[in-house]
Amino acid sequence: MKRSLIILISIIAVAAAIRLVVAIRCDVAPDYSDMAIYNELALSDHIVISPPPGYPLFLKAIYSIFGTKNYRAVFIVQALISTFTVFAAFLIGRKVCGERTGLIAAGIFAIYPNFIVYTLTTLTETLALLVTMLILGILVWNIDDRRKAVLAALTIFAGCFIRPAFLYFWPGTFLSVSRKKIFLITTGAVIAPAIIFMAISGNVPNRGALAFYKTYNPRATGLSNYDFSETELESRDLPISTYMRESFRFIAGNKWRTMDILHKKCSLLFSRGFDTFVMRNLVDNDPDVSNILYYGYLPVLILGVAGMLRRYNRKNRGVMWPALSYLVFFILLAMFKIRYRLLAEPSLIIFTSILLGGSCGKERQEDRSMESSTIPPGE
Repeated sequence: MKRSLIILISIIAVAAAIRLVVAIRCDVAPDYSDMAIYNELALSDHIVISPPPGYPLFLKAIYSIFGTKNYRAVFIVQALISTFTVFAAFLIGRKVCGERTGLIAAGIFAIYPNFIVYTLTTLTETLALLVTMLILGILVWNIDDRRKAVLAALTIFAGCFIRPAFLYFWPGTFLSVSRKKIFLITTGAVIAPAIIFMAISGNVPNRGALAFYKTYNPRATGLSNYDFSETELESRDLPISTYMRESFRFIAGNKWRTMDILHKKCSLLFSRGFDTFVMRNLVDNDPDVSNILYYGYLPVLILGVAGMLRRYNRKNRGVMWPALSYLVFFILLAMFKIRYRLLAEPSLIIFTSILLGGSCGKERQEDRSMESSTIPPGE
C-alpha cells in the first residue's frame, strides 16, 4: 500500500477510536440548556419551523431505532459522523494544496478537542459541521462551474434546516463561485416557495429578528444569555418589525454601547475557552480536560490566520470566504457564543495545514512524481 494511504487509514482509525470510546463511556445526560429543547422537540408529535426541524428529526430517527432518549446511541452516531469529517478534511486539504496538506488537516481534525466534545451533546454542532465540510468541498472541487453554483446554494439552504446561521455562509460563497448569476437564480428558486408558504400560512419564523434584538437592547452585552422577560419588549412572540425597529432604535441612540457589544463579541474569536455552560457536566472539574478545551483552539487560530494571510490564492478562496462571512455576519447580527465559532474552525484548520504543509506547488509536483514512480516501465 502507498505510504500516504496507510497514514490516512491510521488517522481515521485513531479518530474513530477516540470518538467511539468517549461516546460509549459518556454517561452525562444532555437534558439542560438548548440540549433539553432539542430532546423535547424530538419527542414531540409536532414539527416546528423555529428552531428548524432538521436536528430534532435527526434525534427522532435515532430514538425510533434505538429507544427513547438513548443518548449513548446519539453520541455513537455523531461520533461516526465526526469521523467522516476527518476524511472530508483530507479530501479538501489535498484538493487545495496536496496530499501532505490533506494528511495534516485530517490529523488535526482527528484529535481536535472541540470536534470531539460536541459529539457528546444533543446540539446541532456535529451535524452542522458535516454540512460545512460539504459546502467547502463543493467550492474547491473540480466540477462544472454551473453545477458548483447550484450545489453550493442548495447545500447552504439544506443547512438552514439544521441551523439558520448557514445563511451567513451565503455572502462568502457568493464571492467564491464563478457563476454568480446561477447562484442567485438557485437562491431565488429555493427562497420563493418558502416565502409563498409563509405568506399563505401566516407562519413566519421570527428567530432571526429575535437574535438581532437580543444583541441590541438595553439588557444586551453581546455575550451573556438572558430571558426575554427581562427586556423592554418582554416577549418572544411579537411581530418581526417590532424587534427590528427597537434594535435599530437602540443602535441609533447608543453608538458607543453598540461598539462595546461588537468589541466583546469580536474578543471571543481570539479568546481561549469553551462553552462552560454546555460543557460543565462533561468536564466535571477535571483540570486536564479543561485546559485542553481552553487552549486547543489557540494554535489553530494563530496558524490558520497566518495561513490565510500568506497562502491565500484562487484555489483555496472557497475555504476562506464562507468562514469569514459567517463570522462577520454572526458578530453583526446575533448574540455570539464561543460554540458558534465551531463552523469557522474547519477553515482555520485547513489553512493551518496549508501553512505547515509547505509550498503547494512543490507538494503537487512531489505527488505527481510519487504517482509516476509507481507506474511500471512500459505502461
